[in-house]
Amino acid sequence: MEHSRAYRFRRFLNWFPLGLTYAAMYMGRYNFNVVKSKIGGLYHLDIAQMGFIASLGFWTYGLSVAFTGPLADRIGGRKAILYGALGAAALPELPAVHLVWGAVNEWCTQAGYGQLARRAGHPLLGELLRRIMRQEGRHIAFYSSAGRSRLERSGAARRLTRVALERLWRPVGHGVVPAEETRFVVRYLFGDEAGAEAAARIDRNVARLPGLQGLTLVARAVDRCGRAA
Repeated sequence: MEHSRAYRFRRFLNWFPLGLTYAAMYMGRYNFNVVKSKIGGLYHLDIAQMGFIASLGFWTYGLSVAFTGPLADRIGGRKAILYGALGAAALPELPAVHLVWGAVNEWCTQAGYGQLARRAGHPLLGELLRRIMRQEGRHIAFYSSAGRSRLERSGAARRLTRVALERLWRPVGHGVVPAEETRFVVRYLFGDEAGAEAAARIDRNVARLPGLQGLTLVARAVDRCGRAA
């Protein structure tokens, strides 16, 4: 059957972007094999650890089919591909938010242990907390360096991370335990002069990350919770 030129062009517009998007999604699935050696070297991961990460990806994909397949049947293939493409375009920037958010929480946790050691004044507890603080330092090094790397590479990641922190960040425990308990802990650890300086140091660390200059997340949280009497 012979089709008109306009019809063939319309079919091209329908199917070529669809095929290109589908192929790109498949390349996104398999590109881990291309970069796994570099990732392993960068974060000092052995073969077993890299295999575990790869297994998580494969299981996530396999289990998600049970949900995404019926959803695609319900909304139609065209919308499913479109929504998937939009999500895939946005998702690469989300790890920056996760990493920087984690860095802020780790800075707060480490500072909180230091404040607790200072206020308790117990030598044995102080030594235990200092050891935990050193461990927290390893977490901080990972989150902050990986987050900085992503922020440096992407203006969109910088904008998204800044908006997320400004609008959504709250101290660890918020929404998990009663609000009054969170306020008490924040006041106890950061509500005096030494605590305020610790909060300011965290905010300075955050402000050194690309695109996050001027944020005062922790100081603002302390103000919301009130100062210690």
